[in-house]
Amino acid sequence: MKKTIVFLSAFILSVGGAIVSPVLWKNSLPRANVTEIKKINYKDYVSASGELYVKGDNATVTALVSENNIYKVKEGQKALITGNAFPDNSYEADVVSISGTAVKSANGAVFVPVEIKLCETDENIRSGYSVKAKILSDDEKEISVLPYEVIKADEDGNEFVYVLSSGVAVRKDIETGLETKEGVEITDGIDENDCIIYGDDEIENGKYIVIGEE
Repeated sequence: MKKTIVFLSAFILSVGGAIVSPVLWKNSLPRANVTEIKKINYKDYVSASGELYVKGDNATVTALVSENNIYKVKEGQKALITGNAFPDNSYEADVVSISGTAVKSANGAVFVPVEIKLCETDENIRSGYSVKAKILSDDEKEISVLPYEVIKADEDGNEFVYVLSSGVAVRKDIETGLETKEGVEITDGIDENDCIIYGDDEIENGKYIVIGEE
């Protein structure tokens, strides 16, 4: 009788283990979130530095644009003016003129002076301030972006993401381009239908993962 009880107890424990083990295994897997490529409309821009000049209600910036980018700048283009003196504000402006003569800096770099007029001013705007101008291009293009936190890099600096394939994390090397507020442009390496995953540091190539479970 005792042998029968021992046998039944061992059998029950064995069956119970078979039921519990998959649960314990699943709970041990890395957790991941899912995202996908997002399409956004992006306007390119040219960056330049300059100095504010205020006269009455008018404020202008003479910004120096590199000769490498001056072909992108045209009169009438919109611009945004920022500066260390007003870190929480930016000011809309317009390109009003482009100099017909280039200038050379002390280190030999060539720039073209561009006059930019602010659309409005306030008490933050003072003559002599150093500012930065972001001159917006008239051309708009559609680009594909992913959130910054999704993109990883290996020891050699190669950028990659993980995609989900039959429950397994698969590494895909990518090429990136522009950096925007919405994320980083992806120029090559993944398709629109790829299910991109991110989350635990334990996610590795070839590992099973669990999606969106605590």
